[in-house]
Amino acid sequence: MSELPVAFTLDQWTEPSKGSFGQQLVAHRLAALGHREPHSFFEYSLSQLPDPYSLANVQLGAARLIEGLTGGKKVMVVGDYDVDGVTSTALLVRFFRDCGFSVDWLIPNRFSEGYGLNGLVVKRILSSAPQLVVTVDNGITAKDEVALLTQAGVEVIITDHHLPVPGKTPECLVLNPKLPENQGFAGLDMSGAGVAFLLLLAIRKGLREQGFWGTAKEPNLLESLDLVALGNVADQVPLLGVNRVLTHHGLEQMRRRLVEPTGQKSAGCYLRTFQEDQKFSFINSETLGFRLGPLINAAGRMEDASLAVDFLLETNPEASVGCLAALKRCNQQRKKKQSTMVTRAGGLINEAHPAGLVLVDESFHEGLVGIVASKLSDQYQCPTLVGTYSEQGTIKCSGRSKSGDLTVMLQQIEDLLLGFGGHAAAAGCQFLPEQLPEVQRRFAKVASGQLGSGSMSPAANYEVNLEMLNLEFVHQLKQLEPFGRGNEKPKFLIPKLRLGSPRVMGEHHLKWEVAAGVELIRWEGGKENMAPGEYQVVIGLSENHFRGKVTLQGVIESYQLLG
Repeated sequence: MSELPVAFTLDQWTEPSKGSFGQQLVAHRLAALGHREPHSFFEYSLSQLPDPYSLANVQLGAARLIEGLTGGKKVMVVGDYDVDGVTSTALLVRFFRDCGFSVDWLIPNRFSEGYGLNGLVVKRILSSAPQLVVTVDNGITAKDEVALLTQAGVEVIITDHHLPVPGKTPECLVLNPKLPENQGFAGLDMSGAGVAFLLLLAIRKGLREQGFWGTAKEPNLLESLDLVALGNVADQVPLLGVNRVLTHHGLEQMRRRLVEPTGQKSAGCYLRTFQEDQKFSFINSETLGFRLGPLINAAGRMEDASLAVDFLLETNPEASVGCLAALKRCNQQRKKKQSTMVTRAGGLINEAHPAGLVLVDESFHEGLVGIVASKLSDQYQCPTLVGTYSEQGTIKCSGRSKSGDLTVMLQQIEDLLLGFGGHAAAAGCQFLPEQLPEVQRRFAKVASGQLGSGSMSPAANYEVNLEMLNLEFVHQLKQLEPFGRGNEKPKFLIPKLRLGSPRVMGEHHLKWEVAAGVELIRWEGGKENMAPGEYQVVIGLSENHFRGKVTLQGVIESYQLLG
Protein backbone atom coordinates (compact mmCIF):
# COMPACT_ATOMS: atom_id res chain seq x y z
CA MET A 1 0.00 0.00 0.00
CA SER A 2 1.32 3.44 -0.95
CA GLU A 3 0.68 6.43 1.30
CA LEU A 4 -1.35 9.35 0.05
CA PRO A 5 1.10 12.20 -0.66
CA VAL A 6 0.75 15.51 1.21
CA ALA A 7 2.35 18.87 0.42
CA PHE A 8 3.01 19.88 4.05
CA THR A 9 3.36 17.51 6.97
CA LEU A 10 2.28 18.60 10.43
CA ASP A 11 5.74 19.73 11.55
CA GLN A 12 6.23 21.70 8.32
CA TRP A 13 3.34 24.10 8.84
CA THR A 14 2.54 24.22 12.57
CA GLU A 15 4.35 25.60 15.61
CA PRO A 16 2.70 25.48 19.07
CA SER A 17 3.80 29.04 19.88
CA LYS A 18 2.24 30.69 16.81
CA GLY A 19 -1.45 30.90 17.69
CA SER A 20 -4.33 28.56 16.94
CA PHE A 21 -4.02 25.96 14.20
CA GLY A 22 -6.65 27.84 12.21
CA GLN A 23 -4.65 31.08 12.38
CA GLN A 24 -1.49 29.25 11.36
CA LEU A 25 -3.33 27.68 8.44
CA VAL A 26 -4.43 31.09 7.12
CA ALA A 27 -0.93 32.58 7.53
CA HIS A 28 0.72 29.62 5.79
CA ARG A 29 -1.81 29.59 2.96
CA LEU A 30 -1.44 33.30 2.31
CA ALA A 31 2.33 32.95 2.19
CA ALA A 32 1.98 30.09 -0.29
CA LEU A 33 -0.21 32.33 -2.47
CA GLY A 34 2.41 35.09 -2.32
CA HIS A 35 0.54 37.36 0.12
CA ARG A 36 2.94 38.26 2.92
CA GLU A 37 0.62 41.10 3.96
CA PRO A 38 -2.79 39.56 4.84
CA HIS A 39 -4.69 42.84 4.52
CA SER A 40 -4.04 42.92 0.76
CA PHE A 41 -5.73 39.54 0.33
CA PHE A 42 -8.75 40.50 2.43
CA GLU A 43 -9.28 43.89 0.78
CA TYR A 44 -12.50 43.72 -1.25
CA SER A 45 -12.98 47.38 -2.14
CA LEU A 46 -14.55 47.93 -5.55
CA SER A 47 -11.99 50.70 -6.00
CA GLN A 48 -9.59 47.88 -6.93
CA LEU A 49 -11.48 47.32 -10.17
CA PRO A 50 -9.69 48.67 -13.24
CA ASP A 51 -11.02 51.79 -14.92
CA PRO A 52 -13.24 50.37 -17.69
CA TYR A 53 -11.69 52.85 -20.13
CA SER A 54 -8.27 51.29 -19.50
CA LEU A 55 -9.43 48.28 -21.54
CA ALA A 56 -8.80 48.98 -25.20
CA ASN A 57 -11.91 49.91 -27.23
CA VAL A 58 -14.31 49.97 -24.26
CA GLN A 59 -15.03 53.68 -24.52
CA LEU A 60 -15.72 53.49 -28.25
CA GLY A 61 -17.70 50.25 -27.88
CA ALA A 62 -19.88 51.81 -25.18
CA ALA A 63 -20.45 54.89 -27.34
CA ARG A 64 -21.52 52.77 -30.33
CA LEU A 65 -23.96 50.76 -28.20
CA ILE A 66 -25.40 53.90 -26.59
CA GLU A 67 -25.87 55.43 -30.02
CA GLY A 68 -27.57 52.29 -31.30
CA LEU A 69 -29.80 51.71 -28.29
CA THR A 70 -30.95 55.32 -27.90
CA GLY A 71 -31.33 55.67 -31.66
CA GLY A 72 -33.76 52.77 -31.87
CA LYS A 73 -31.47 50.34 -33.69
CA LYS A 74 -32.24 46.64 -33.45
CA VAL A 75 -29.53 45.25 -31.15
CA MET A 76 -28.74 41.57 -30.60
CA VAL A 77 -26.55 39.97 -27.91
CA VAL A 78 -24.84 36.76 -29.09
CA GLY A 79 -23.50 34.51 -26.34
CA ASP A 80 -22.09 31.05 -25.79
CA TYR A 81 -23.65 27.88 -24.40
CA ASP A 82 -21.45 27.46 -21.32
CA VAL A 83 -22.12 29.15 -17.95
CA ASP A 84 -19.85 32.12 -18.67
CA GLY A 85 -21.58 32.74 -21.99
CA VAL A 86 -25.05 32.29 -20.49
CA THR A 87 -24.38 34.64 -17.55
CA SER A 88 -22.74 37.21 -19.85
CA THR A 89 -25.80 37.17 -22.09
CA ALA A 90 -28.19 37.51 -19.15
CA LEU A 91 -26.02 40.29 -17.71
CA LEU A 92 -26.29 42.51 -20.79
CA VAL A 93 -29.94 41.74 -21.48
CA ARG A 94 -30.94 42.41 -17.85
CA PHE A 95 -29.17 45.79 -17.82
CA PHE A 96 -30.55 46.88 -21.18
CA ARG A 97 -34.08 45.96 -20.09
CA ASP A 98 -33.60 47.84 -16.82
CA CYS A 99 -32.72 50.87 -18.93
CA GLY A 100 -35.92 50.44 -20.93
CA PHE A 101 -34.29 49.10 -24.10
CA SER A 102 -35.66 46.11 -25.98
CA VAL A 103 -32.90 43.81 -27.29
CA ASP A 104 -32.76 40.37 -28.88
CA TRP A 105 -30.39 37.64 -27.75
CA LEU A 106 -29.13 34.41 -29.24
CA ILE A 107 -27.20 31.42 -27.91
CA PRO A 108 -25.95 28.95 -30.55
CA ASN A 109 -27.23 25.40 -30.20
CA ARG A 110 -24.25 23.14 -29.52
CA PHE A 111 -25.61 20.27 -31.60
CA SER A 112 -27.27 21.90 -34.62
CA GLU A 113 -25.01 24.96 -34.95
CA GLY A 114 -21.81 24.47 -32.97
CA TYR A 115 -19.63 26.91 -31.08
CA GLY A 116 -19.49 30.68 -31.41
CA LEU A 117 -19.86 32.81 -34.52
CA ASN A 118 -19.82 30.33 -37.40
CA GLY A 119 -21.60 30.16 -40.74
CA LEU A 120 -24.77 28.59 -39.34
CA VAL A 121 -24.98 31.11 -36.51
CA VAL A 122 -24.39 34.01 -38.91
CA LYS A 123 -27.30 32.72 -40.99
CA ARG A 124 -29.60 32.68 -37.93
CA ILE A 125 -28.44 36.14 -36.88
CA LEU A 126 -29.21 37.57 -40.32
CA SER A 127 -32.66 35.97 -40.29
CA SER A 128 -33.51 38.28 -37.35
CA ALA A 129 -32.19 41.35 -39.22
CA PRO A 130 -30.31 43.10 -36.39
CA GLN A 131 -28.45 46.31 -37.08
CA LEU A 132 -25.92 45.92 -34.27
CA VAL A 133 -24.54 42.69 -32.79
CA VAL A 134 -22.50 42.50 -29.59
CA THR A 135 -20.95 39.17 -28.69
CA VAL A 136 -20.13 38.00 -25.19
CA ASP A 137 -17.61 35.26 -24.33
CA ASN A 138 -16.96 34.46 -27.98
CA GLY A 139 -15.92 35.83 -31.35
CA ILE A 140 -12.21 36.53 -30.96
CA THR A 141 -11.31 34.19 -33.85
CA ALA A 142 -14.39 34.84 -36.04
CA LYS A 143 -12.71 37.10 -38.60
CA ASP A 144 -14.47 35.59 -41.63
CA GLU A 145 -17.88 35.41 -39.97
CA VAL A 146 -17.71 39.03 -38.79
CA ALA A 147 -16.80 40.01 -42.34
CA LEU A 148 -20.00 38.30 -43.56
CA LEU A 149 -22.09 40.24 -41.05
CA THR A 150 -20.37 43.50 -41.93
CA GLN A 151 -20.98 42.91 -45.65
CA ALA A 152 -24.66 42.39 -44.82
CA GLY A 153 -24.74 45.81 -43.13
CA VAL A 154 -24.59 44.60 -39.53
CA GLU A 155 -22.24 46.44 -37.16
CA VAL A 156 -20.39 44.04 -34.83
CA ILE A 157 -18.73 44.55 -31.45
CA ILE A 158 -16.78 41.58 -30.07
CA THR A 159 -16.37 41.11 -26.31
CA ASP A 160 -14.39 38.02 -25.36
CA HIS A 161 -11.66 36.78 -23.05
CA HIS A 162 -10.27 33.83 -24.99
CA LEU A 163 -6.81 33.87 -26.53
CA PRO A 164 -6.57 35.55 -29.94
CA VAL A 165 -5.19 33.47 -32.81
CA PRO A 166 -2.83 35.31 -35.18
CA GLY A 167 -4.57 36.23 -38.42
CA LYS A 168 -8.08 35.44 -37.12
CA THR A 169 -8.91 38.54 -35.06
CA PRO A 170 -12.06 40.19 -36.51
CA GLU A 171 -11.76 43.57 -38.22
CA CYS A 172 -14.22 45.37 -35.97
CA LEU A 173 -14.28 46.77 -32.44
CA VAL A 174 -12.83 44.06 -30.19
CA LEU A 175 -12.85 44.19 -26.36
CA ASN A 176 -10.57 41.50 -24.99
CA PRO A 177 -8.02 41.76 -22.13
CA LYS A 178 -5.74 39.32 -23.98
CA LEU A 179 -5.18 41.57 -27.00
CA PRO A 180 -1.54 42.73 -27.27
CA GLU A 181 -2.55 46.36 -26.66
CA ASN A 182 -3.87 45.42 -23.20
CA GLN A 183 -0.50 44.39 -21.75
CA GLY A 184 -0.41 45.61 -18.17
CA PHE A 185 -4.23 45.74 -17.88
CA ALA A 186 -5.26 44.80 -14.31
CA GLY A 187 -7.88 42.26 -15.41
CA LEU A 188 -5.98 40.06 -17.87
CA ASP A 189 -7.63 36.89 -16.53
CA MET A 190 -11.21 38.19 -16.41
CA SER A 191 -14.07 35.95 -17.51
CA GLY A 192 -16.39 36.78 -20.37
CA ALA A 193 -18.89 37.99 -17.77
CA GLY A 194 -16.20 40.19 -16.20
CA VAL A 195 -15.41 41.82 -19.55
CA ALA A 196 -19.14 42.35 -20.21
CA PHE A 197 -19.47 43.98 -16.78
CA LEU A 198 -16.72 46.50 -17.59
CA LEU A 199 -18.55 47.35 -20.80
CA LEU A 200 -21.74 47.97 -18.82
CA LEU A 201 -19.88 50.27 -16.42
CA ALA A 202 -18.76 52.31 -19.42
CA ILE A 203 -22.26 52.32 -20.96
CA ARG A 204 -23.85 53.46 -17.69
CA LYS A 205 -21.27 56.24 -17.38
CA GLY A 206 -21.96 57.38 -20.92
CA LEU A 207 -25.74 57.37 -20.40
CA ARG A 208 -25.33 59.27 -17.14
CA GLU A 209 -23.23 61.95 -18.87
CA GLN A 210 -26.00 62.34 -21.45
CA GLY A 211 -28.58 62.83 -18.69
CA PHE A 212 -30.41 59.71 -19.82
CA TRP A 213 -32.12 59.05 -16.47
CA GLY A 214 -32.87 62.65 -15.57
CA THR A 215 -34.09 62.59 -11.97
CA ALA A 216 -34.92 58.86 -12.11
CA LYS A 217 -32.76 56.25 -10.39
CA GLU A 218 -30.16 54.59 -12.60
CA PRO A 219 -29.56 50.81 -12.45
CA ASN A 220 -27.24 49.71 -9.64
CA LEU A 221 -24.66 47.50 -11.36
CA LEU A 222 -23.49 46.17 -8.01
CA GLU A 223 -26.73 44.16 -8.06
CA SER A 224 -25.62 42.50 -11.31
CA LEU A 225 -22.48 40.99 -9.82
CA ASP A 226 -24.37 37.79 -8.96
CA LEU A 227 -24.11 36.84 -12.62
CA VAL A 228 -20.42 37.80 -12.80
CA ALA A 229 -19.64 35.66 -9.74
CA LEU A 230 -21.42 32.67 -11.28
CA GLY A 231 -19.55 33.12 -14.56
CA ASN A 232 -16.20 33.51 -12.78
CA VAL A 233 -16.54 30.38 -10.67
CA ALA A 234 -17.98 28.17 -13.40
CA ASP A 235 -15.42 29.24 -16.01
CA GLN A 236 -12.59 28.60 -13.54
CA VAL A 237 -10.84 31.92 -14.01
CA PRO A 238 -8.26 32.59 -11.26
CA LEU A 239 -10.12 33.86 -8.18
CA LEU A 240 -7.42 36.36 -7.29
CA GLY A 241 -7.14 40.12 -7.67
CA VAL A 242 -9.97 41.66 -9.70
CA ASN A 243 -11.82 38.35 -10.10
CA ARG A 244 -11.73 37.75 -6.34
CA VAL A 245 -13.22 41.19 -5.65
CA LEU A 246 -15.99 40.71 -8.23
CA THR A 247 -16.83 37.22 -6.96
CA HIS A 248 -16.85 38.32 -3.32
CA HIS A 249 -19.35 41.10 -4.03
CA GLY A 250 -21.39 38.85 -6.31
CA LEU A 251 -21.79 36.31 -3.52
CA GLU A 252 -22.77 39.13 -1.14
CA GLN A 253 -25.50 40.16 -3.57
CA MET A 254 -26.75 36.58 -3.73
CA ARG A 255 -26.91 36.32 0.07
CA ARG A 256 -28.83 39.59 0.22
CA ARG A 257 -31.33 38.39 -2.38
CA LEU A 258 -31.98 35.19 -0.45
CA VAL A 259 -33.37 37.17 2.49
CA GLU A 260 -35.60 39.40 0.36
CA PRO A 261 -39.39 38.88 0.64
CA THR A 262 -40.50 35.93 -1.51
CA GLY A 263 -43.30 35.92 -4.06
CA GLN A 264 -42.31 39.24 -5.65
CA LYS A 265 -40.99 39.84 -9.15
CA SER A 266 -37.27 40.61 -9.07
CA ALA A 267 -33.94 39.89 -10.77
CA GLY A 268 -33.12 37.50 -7.92
CA CYS A 269 -36.08 35.27 -8.71
CA TYR A 270 -33.90 32.47 -10.16
CA LEU A 271 -31.82 32.35 -6.99
CA ARG A 272 -34.76 32.10 -4.60
CA THR A 273 -36.36 29.43 -6.76
CA PHE A 274 -33.11 27.47 -6.72
CA GLN A 275 -32.74 27.86 -2.94
CA GLU A 276 -36.30 26.74 -2.26
CA ASP A 277 -35.73 23.66 -4.41
CA GLN A 278 -32.28 22.75 -3.06
CA LYS A 279 -32.90 23.73 0.60
CA PHE A 280 -29.37 25.09 1.19
CA SER A 281 -28.91 27.45 4.13
CA PHE A 282 -25.93 29.46 2.85
CA ILE A 283 -24.26 30.16 -0.48
CA ASN A 284 -20.57 30.29 -1.38
CA SER A 285 -18.34 29.57 -4.35
CA GLU A 286 -18.79 25.82 -3.86
CA THR A 287 -22.56 26.24 -4.19
CA LEU A 288 -21.94 27.92 -7.54
CA GLY A 289 -19.27 25.51 -8.72
CA PHE A 290 -20.89 22.23 -7.72
CA ARG A 291 -24.64 22.92 -7.66
CA LEU A 292 -25.89 25.96 -9.57
CA GLY A 293 -23.15 25.98 -12.22
CA PRO A 294 -23.68 22.36 -13.35
CA LEU A 295 -27.44 22.97 -13.48
CA ILE A 296 -26.98 25.99 -15.77
CA ASN A 297 -24.43 24.11 -17.87
CA ALA A 298 -26.70 21.09 -18.30
CA ALA A 299 -29.04 22.98 -20.62
CA GLY A 300 -26.36 23.65 -23.22
CA ARG A 301 -24.80 20.22 -22.77
CA MET A 302 -28.00 18.24 -23.28
CA GLU A 303 -30.56 20.45 -25.08
CA ASP A 304 -30.33 24.21 -25.55
CA ALA A 305 -28.60 26.84 -23.37
CA SER A 306 -31.48 29.24 -24.04
CA LEU A 307 -33.33 27.38 -21.27
CA ALA A 308 -30.68 28.60 -18.82
CA VAL A 309 -30.84 32.21 -20.03
CA ASP A 310 -34.63 32.11 -19.60
CA PHE A 311 -34.15 30.91 -16.01
CA LEU A 312 -31.67 33.66 -15.12
CA LEU A 313 -33.83 36.40 -16.68
CA GLU A 314 -37.21 35.25 -15.36
CA THR A 315 -38.70 37.60 -12.78
CA ASN A 316 -42.00 35.79 -12.18
CA PRO A 317 -41.73 33.24 -9.32
CA GLU A 318 -44.25 30.79 -10.81
CA ALA A 319 -42.66 30.84 -14.25
CA SER A 320 -39.23 30.48 -12.63
CA VAL A 321 -40.27 27.14 -11.12
CA GLY A 322 -41.09 25.86 -14.60
CA CYS A 323 -37.71 27.04 -15.94
CA LEU A 324 -35.94 25.23 -13.10
CA ALA A 325 -37.84 22.02 -13.82
CA ALA A 326 -36.54 22.07 -17.41
CA LEU A 327 -32.96 22.54 -16.18
CA LYS A 328 -33.31 19.73 -13.64
CA ARG A 329 -34.53 17.41 -16.38
CA CYS A 330 -31.44 18.23 -18.44
CA ASN A 331 -29.20 17.74 -15.42
CA GLN A 332 -30.62 14.29 -14.65
CA GLN A 333 -29.99 13.27 -18.26
CA ARG A 334 -26.47 14.67 -17.96
CA LYS A 335 -25.67 12.72 -14.78
CA LYS A 336 -26.86 9.42 -16.22
CA LYS A 337 -24.96 9.77 -19.49
CA GLN A 338 -21.87 11.15 -17.76
CA SER A 339 -21.62 8.13 -15.45
CA THR A 340 -21.68 5.79 -18.45
CA MET A 341 -19.03 7.84 -20.25
CA VAL A 342 -16.65 7.98 -17.28
CA THR A 343 -16.82 4.18 -16.96
CA ARG A 344 -16.22 3.70 -20.67
CA ALA A 345 -13.36 6.23 -20.76
CA GLY A 346 -11.70 4.55 -17.78
CA GLY A 347 -11.69 1.31 -19.75
CA LEU A 348 -9.64 3.00 -22.49
CA ILE A 349 -6.80 3.91 -20.11
CA ASN A 350 -3.86 1.59 -19.56
CA GLU A 351 -2.52 1.16 -16.03
CA ALA A 352 0.77 2.77 -17.09
CA HIS A 353 -0.92 5.72 -18.76
CA PRO A 354 1.06 8.46 -20.54
CA ALA A 355 1.55 11.98 -19.17
CA GLY A 356 -1.26 13.28 -21.38
CA LEU A 357 -4.44 11.39 -22.31
CA VAL A 358 -6.46 11.57 -25.55
CA LEU A 359 -9.59 9.39 -25.29
CA VAL A 360 -12.04 9.14 -28.19
CA ASP A 361 -15.17 7.01 -28.54
CA GLU A 362 -18.09 7.28 -30.93
CA SER A 363 -20.56 6.65 -28.08
CA PHE A 364 -19.46 9.76 -26.17
CA HIS A 365 -21.96 12.62 -25.91
CA GLU A 366 -20.54 15.79 -27.46
CA GLY A 367 -22.00 17.96 -24.72
CA LEU A 368 -20.31 16.00 -21.93
CA VAL A 369 -16.76 15.41 -23.18
CA GLY A 370 -15.46 18.43 -21.24
CA ILE A 371 -16.86 17.41 -17.89
CA VAL A 372 -15.62 13.83 -18.36
CA ALA A 373 -12.18 15.20 -19.25
CA SER A 374 -12.24 17.19 -16.02
CA LYS A 375 -13.03 14.14 -13.90
CA LEU A 376 -10.37 12.00 -15.58
CA SER A 377 -7.78 14.80 -15.34
CA ASP A 378 -8.43 14.92 -11.59
CA GLN A 379 -8.33 11.15 -11.24
CA TYR A 380 -5.19 10.52 -13.28
CA GLN A 381 -3.44 13.82 -12.46
CA CYS A 382 -2.61 14.67 -16.07
CA PRO A 383 -3.90 16.83 -18.95
CA THR A 384 -6.77 15.01 -20.64
CA LEU A 385 -8.61 15.37 -23.96
CA VAL A 386 -11.89 13.52 -24.41
CA GLY A 387 -13.61 13.49 -27.78
CA THR A 388 -16.20 12.04 -30.09
CA TYR A 389 -17.03 12.04 -33.79
CA SER A 390 -18.91 15.03 -35.17
CA GLU A 391 -21.60 14.94 -37.87
CA GLN A 392 -18.99 16.30 -40.27
CA GLY A 393 -16.78 13.26 -39.66
CA THR A 394 -14.11 15.04 -37.61
CA ILE A 395 -13.09 14.32 -34.02
CA LYS A 396 -14.04 17.09 -31.58
CA CYS A 397 -12.25 17.05 -28.23
CA SER A 398 -12.60 19.03 -25.04
CA GLY A 399 -9.68 19.10 -22.62
CA ARG A 400 -8.92 19.91 -19.01
CA SER A 401 -5.66 20.38 -17.11
CA LYS A 402 -4.94 21.26 -13.48
CA SER A 403 -1.27 21.95 -14.19
CA GLY A 404 0.33 22.98 -17.45
CA ASP A 405 -1.22 25.26 -20.07
CA LEU A 406 -3.52 23.35 -22.41
CA THR A 407 -3.48 26.04 -25.08
CA VAL A 408 0.32 25.91 -25.17
CA MET A 409 0.21 22.12 -25.49
CA LEU A 410 -2.30 22.29 -28.35
CA GLN A 411 -0.28 25.00 -30.06
CA GLN A 412 2.67 22.59 -30.16
CA ILE A 413 0.59 20.02 -32.09
CA GLU A 414 -1.26 22.63 -34.18
CA ASP A 415 -0.03 21.04 -37.42
CA LEU A 416 -2.23 18.01 -36.63
CA LEU A 417 -5.36 20.04 -35.82
CA LEU A 418 -8.13 21.66 -37.83
CA GLY A 419 -8.51 24.21 -35.04
CA PHE A 420 -8.21 24.78 -31.32
CA GLY A 421 -8.88 27.38 -28.64
CA GLY A 422 -9.69 28.02 -25.01
CA HIS A 423 -7.86 28.68 -21.75
CA ALA A 424 -4.90 27.28 -19.86
CA ALA A 425 -7.15 24.98 -17.81
CA ALA A 426 -9.89 24.24 -20.37
CA ALA A 427 -9.58 24.08 -24.14
CA GLY A 428 -10.95 22.30 -27.18
CA CYS A 429 -9.67 21.10 -30.52
CA GLN A 430 -10.76 19.35 -33.70
CA PHE A 431 -8.88 17.01 -36.03
CA LEU A 432 -9.37 14.32 -38.67
CA PRO A 433 -9.87 10.71 -37.48
CA GLU A 434 -6.75 9.47 -39.28
CA GLN A 435 -4.66 11.83 -37.13
CA LEU A 436 -5.83 10.26 -33.83
CA PRO A 437 -2.80 7.97 -33.21
CA GLU A 438 -0.36 10.81 -33.89
CA VAL A 439 -2.38 13.28 -31.79
CA GLN A 440 -2.28 10.80 -28.90
CA ARG A 441 1.47 10.26 -29.23
CA ARG A 442 2.41 13.93 -29.66
CA PHE A 443 0.05 15.22 -26.97
CA ALA A 444 1.49 12.76 -24.45
CA LYS A 445 5.01 13.86 -25.37
CA VAL A 446 4.16 17.56 -25.10
CA ALA A 447 2.40 17.04 -21.75
CA SER A 448 5.36 15.09 -20.45
CA GLY A 449 7.68 17.92 -21.43
CA GLN A 450 5.55 20.52 -19.68
CA LEU A 451 4.85 18.58 -16.51
CA GLY A 452 7.72 16.13 -16.14
CA SER A 453 6.77 12.48 -16.50
CA GLY A 454 6.14 10.45 -13.39
CA SER A 455 5.51 13.44 -11.13
CA MET A 456 2.74 12.86 -8.62
CA SER A 457 0.69 15.76 -7.35
CA PRO A 458 -0.06 15.78 -3.62
CA ALA A 459 -3.45 14.34 -2.71
CA ALA A 460 -3.68 16.85 0.14
CA ASN A 461 -2.25 20.24 1.09
CA TYR A 462 -1.92 19.85 4.86
CA GLU A 463 -1.54 17.02 7.33
CA VAL A 464 -3.81 17.38 10.36
CA ASN A 465 -5.02 15.24 13.24
CA LEU A 466 -8.56 14.83 14.49
CA GLU A 467 -7.93 16.87 17.65
CA MET A 468 -7.15 19.99 15.58
CA LEU A 469 -10.49 20.00 13.80
CA ASN A 470 -13.14 22.24 15.33
CA LEU A 471 -15.42 25.07 14.26
CA GLU A 472 -12.75 27.70 14.99
CA PHE A 473 -10.48 25.94 12.49
CA VAL A 474 -13.22 26.06 9.85
CA HIS A 475 -14.06 29.69 10.65
CA GLN A 476 -10.44 30.60 9.94
CA LEU A 477 -10.51 28.53 6.75
CA LYS A 478 -13.62 30.41 5.55
CA GLN A 479 -11.66 33.67 5.62
CA LEU A 480 -9.85 32.47 2.51
CA GLU A 481 -13.08 32.25 0.50
CA PRO A 482 -14.11 32.54 -2.26
CA PHE A 483 -12.27 29.41 -3.34
CA GLY A 484 -11.56 28.60 -6.95
CA ARG A 485 -8.76 28.32 -9.47
CA GLY A 486 -5.62 30.02 -8.16
CA ASN A 487 -7.03 29.89 -4.63
CA GLU A 488 -8.11 26.26 -4.39
CA LYS A 489 -9.79 25.07 -1.24
CA PRO A 490 -7.18 23.24 0.87
CA LYS A 491 -7.45 19.48 1.30
CA PHE A 492 -6.41 17.85 4.57
CA LEU A 493 -4.77 14.50 5.22
CA ILE A 494 -5.54 12.55 8.40
CA PRO A 495 -2.81 9.88 8.31
CA LYS A 496 -4.50 7.44 10.69
CA LEU A 497 -8.18 7.31 11.59
CA ARG A 498 -10.36 4.44 12.79
CA LEU A 499 -13.74 4.33 11.07
CA GLY A 500 -16.48 2.16 12.49
CA SER A 501 -19.76 1.16 10.92
CA PRO A 502 -21.22 4.12 9.03
CA ARG A 503 -24.73 5.40 8.84
CA VAL A 504 -26.17 5.08 5.33
CA MET A 505 -27.79 8.22 3.90
CA GLY A 506 -30.06 7.82 0.91
CA GLU A 507 -29.04 4.78 -1.09
CA HIS A 508 -25.24 4.92 -1.19
CA HIS A 509 -23.84 7.81 0.89
CA LEU A 510 -21.95 7.02 4.12
CA LYS A 511 -21.61 9.10 7.27
CA TRP A 512 -19.48 8.71 10.41
CA GLU A 513 -19.49 10.80 13.59
CA VAL A 514 -15.80 10.68 14.49
CA ALA A 515 -15.87 13.18 17.38
CA ALA A 516 -18.35 15.46 19.10
CA GLY A 517 -19.61 17.87 16.43
CA VAL A 518 -17.35 16.36 13.74
CA GLU A 519 -18.74 14.14 10.99
CA LEU A 520 -17.24 12.61 7.86
CA ILE A 521 -19.14 11.93 4.63
CA ARG A 522 -18.23 9.74 1.69
CA TRP A 523 -20.53 10.36 -1.24
CA GLU A 524 -21.38 7.11 -3.06
CA GLY A 525 -19.29 5.30 -0.43
CA GLY A 526 -21.86 2.51 -0.22
CA LYS A 527 -20.74 1.35 -3.66
CA GLU A 528 -17.14 0.97 -2.46
CA ASN A 529 -17.57 -1.46 0.44
CA MET A 530 -15.78 0.70 3.02
CA ALA A 531 -15.57 -1.81 5.85
CA PRO A 532 -14.73 -0.74 9.45
CA GLY A 533 -10.98 -0.33 9.96
CA GLU A 534 -8.06 2.09 10.10
CA TYR A 535 -7.83 4.48 7.20
CA GLN A 536 -5.73 7.25 5.80
CA VAL A 537 -8.18 9.88 4.48
CA VAL A 538 -8.04 13.11 2.52
CA ILE A 539 -10.92 15.45 3.34
CA GLY A 540 -12.35 18.82 2.44
CA LEU A 541 -13.76 20.78 5.38
CA SER A 542 -16.86 22.93 5.74
CA GLU A 543 -19.65 23.83 8.12
CA ASN A 544 -22.89 21.87 7.99
CA HIS A 545 -26.04 23.76 8.97
CA PHE A 546 -29.00 21.54 9.83
CA ARG A 547 -32.06 22.45 11.87
CA GLY A 548 -30.27 25.30 13.59
CA LYS A 549 -27.28 23.16 14.54
CA VAL A 550 -23.79 23.81 13.14
CA THR A 551 -21.31 20.94 12.88
CA LEU A 552 -17.95 20.45 11.21
CA GLN A 553 -18.28 18.26 8.13
CA GLY A 554 -15.42 16.60 6.32
CA VAL A 555 -16.05 15.12 2.88
CA ILE A 556 -13.73 12.19 2.16
CA GLU A 557 -12.20 12.80 -1.26
CA SER A 558 -9.78 9.86 -1.27
CA TYR A 559 -8.68 7.16 1.17
CA GLN A 560 -6.40 4.19 1.80
CA LEU A 561 -7.16 1.26 4.07
CA LEU A 562 -4.20 0.75 6.45
CA GLY A 563 -2.81 -2.62 7.40
